[in-house]
Amino acid sequence: MLGKKAKEVLQVLNEAGLLEHIVLIGSWCGHFYSLYFGRNRYRPNIQTLDIDFLIPEPRRLQSGLSPVQDLLKPLDFDEEYTASGWLRFVHPELRVEFLVPRLGPQSDDPRKIPQLKITAMPLRHTSVLTKHTIEVEDGALKVRVPHPVAFALHKLFVSGRRKDKEKAGRDLEMALRILETLRNSREIKDIFRIWTDFTQKEKNAIQKILVQEGYGNLINM
Repeated sequence: MLGKKAKEVLQVLNEAGLLEHIVLIGSWCGHFYSLYFGRNRYRPNIQTLDIDFLIPEPRRLQSGLSPVQDLLKPLDFDEEYTASGWLRFVHPELRVEFLVPRLGPQSDDPRKIPQLKITAMPLRHTSVLTKHTIEVEDGALKVRVPHPVAFALHKLFVSGRRKDKEKAGRDLEMALRILETLRNSREIKDIFRIWTDFTQKEKNAIQKILVQEGYGNLINM
């Protein structure tokens, strides 16, 4: 279920015309996948304090958008700069973070997004998440999230790279629950189309985990 504070954040971003330019990633996607599949087929079991938004093409953001600070301050969010220099917005119930695709090996520095007056964190291995998206309606909201196939396979890849075993376990669990839902759905046909857009490095890592978890034939179905 979408928490009250998360819904308020999505509503103000939508009213400001920003929601159409960003992709929701992370565990909060689970709520929208439950709407997409139907609650009797998929129920999210993991939600974190962080709600993450990926800005696929920062340079293409139109001018005249409201600064994020102006949108979230009335909701009692405070600004907080991390030690790495990127800006997030914190509330006792939620942390809002903005990310951008990392464009190269030397692009780990926080990236300024002047249209929104924020600095965003670069994130690697996001191309599949932004190339394959779906739009899910929740009342008056239309939220763009990664296609569940792209999300689940990406989560598998991330889980194998995590140093934090607890976070790795959560990523793995969420990915497998979505894959199990996909296995008996029409969306499973999309796995081949999306799979081709992962790099060979990503494919090798994902396939290894699929085999370990008993899903080794998924790609070859």
